[in-house]
Amino acid sequence: MKKVLLVVLAVIVFMTLACLCMPRSRAIINVISKTNQNKVLGKNKEITNDSYKKELAVKCFNGTFVGKKTSVKTFAWKGIPFAKPPVGQLRWKAPVKAEKSDKVFESYGFARKPVGIMAKAQNVSEDCLYLNIFTGNKDAQNKPVIVFIHGGSFIHTAASDSLYWFEEISAMYPDVIFVSIEYRTGILGFADFENVEGADDYAQNCNFGLLDQICALEWINENIAGFGGDNSNVTLWGQDAGAASAMLLSCMNHSKPLFNKVIAQSGTAQFCVEKKDAQKNTARLLEIFNAKNMDDLVKVSQEDLIAHVHEFTDAFAPVKDGVTVAENPLSVFNDDGVKGIKFLLGRTDDELKIAYRSFKDKSKYPEFVDAVFDKAMTRIPQEKAKFYKEYVSLQNGNNGMNKEKLLTEICFGIPMMEAADILSHNEEVYFYNYAYNLFGLENSSAHSDDLYMILNQSTNKIALGIDNPEVDEFSKKFCDLLVSFAKEGKPSASSVNFEQYSEAKANVLEITNEGFTMKEGFLKELRADLKGNSVENPWIMAMDYILPSEQTQKFFEEEKK
Repeated sequence: MKKVLLVVLAVIVFMTLACLCMPRSRAIINVISKTNQNKVLGKNKEITNDSYKKELAVKCFNGTFVGKKTSVKTFAWKGIPFAKPPVGQLRWKAPVKAEKSDKVFESYGFARKPVGIMAKAQNVSEDCLYLNIFTGNKDAQNKPVIVFIHGGSFIHTAASDSLYWFEEISAMYPDVIFVSIEYRTGILGFADFENVEGADDYAQNCNFGLLDQICALEWINENIAGFGGDNSNVTLWGQDAGAASAMLLSCMNHSKPLFNKVIAQSGTAQFCVEKKDAQKNTARLLEIFNAKNMDDLVKVSQEDLIAHVHEFTDAFAPVKDGVTVAENPLSVFNDDGVKGIKFLLGRTDDELKIAYRSFKDKSKYPEFVDAVFDKAMTRIPQEKAKFYKEYVSLQNGNNGMNKEKLLTEICFGIPMMEAADILSHNEEVYFYNYAYNLFGLENSSAHSDDLYMILNQSTNKIALGIDNPEVDEFSKKFCDLLVSFAKEGKPSASSVNFEQYSEAKANVLEITNEGFTMKEGFLKELRADLKGNSVENPWIMAMDYILPSEQTQKFFEEEKK
């Protein structure tokens, strides 16, 4: 049995990593998202007769939505539209609020996924602006609301992927409402048309994906009371791109009344790109479809978009357009621009170790890291690249500081701590470092490992081979931290003393197999060594790990053979 589980784990982890590291391959499938997902994603139907469960019908401004009881005896409303479909003349425009309606609709199943790099054609659609609501107690009122924004590097995954199902966690916390939302990703979510002929009506904003998230929050604010939620106690929770989104939304004046707490895992407000980077993807879009102007682009069919979406190889992310996203997001934090929002920030100990698991021949991994590091160094000014190369050569692996670990800290750790430092001057901030060794990564943890631990539900247990009582117990304690923060604004759990973060102390909660321990001076020596050499666009460097360049793609091609 143990051998079978190990084989399953190896296959699942490899395919999961492939989804993160090989988005150009059409053959890649998301094994985790397939688990137990035996229904076709689509659109819920209108109910035109009186034969539906009235006790599961909730009236909202854009219709009455009828949910279902889940297999674990919680309640779910899936595939609720929060905006008009962003298709036709609404493609590459800000989302438009859904129309009022007195009709009754099913909300039994998930809507189709956003058009992402790896999604299968039959399961994706431009018509993707939907949300899902889960609760363990449909009758309780004034429940805290947790709104989850999924990750996927702004290029793939969806709220319907089984990793993000909330049926079981809503059973654990029946006095909380969990909401997951979709948003446009990739070229449909983050594009700059400033230099495209005929783009006057399209060039007002680059960040359609972020505006989708705000539109979803507005729908939640207006309607969540009908599901028993308290719209004055809303927490944004995101991981990876979802964490970056949550942090950026906290910078936006018109979104801040819609939530008062943020949980951000492995992502921060610095995960943006410059307009010139976004314009590279726009130029590629014009090239792919031989388009001369916006009229040509709008006429491209959804089928053609889906067929060619894998051909974009530059990073997608929120664009520093000076409209939705500030040219320096940290300046908004520094100007006390997020007053009243509390933050719980977290990272894994070795974020970029994620690719290690996908290598059957581990001896090839160091060469891969060298190639990624060299490519990343071309993304920054020469003097900084020279500094980092000399620095890592002098370390010679001391204290685990090799090229991979240095990139983790440059791209994730240090940017997140820079944000935490500034926020802690005016706001309540809590910070954890997750180093629980769940997958045998030599006493460390990789990107997304903390999310697997929190969403330790049956589908993920089966897929990842981590079904054991010890993990369940630890998972519950970790979940308690997040949910208590959402409920009360302070993360707490039995035997855990989670102190508020301060720049002076640099105090973080260290999470390991041994338990939870507060430590001071986190990354103090490294940050002192690297002072003055922070990078402005860490997301671009991280994407060299997730969107392999020509230099690194060969490793994954060899692994597929």
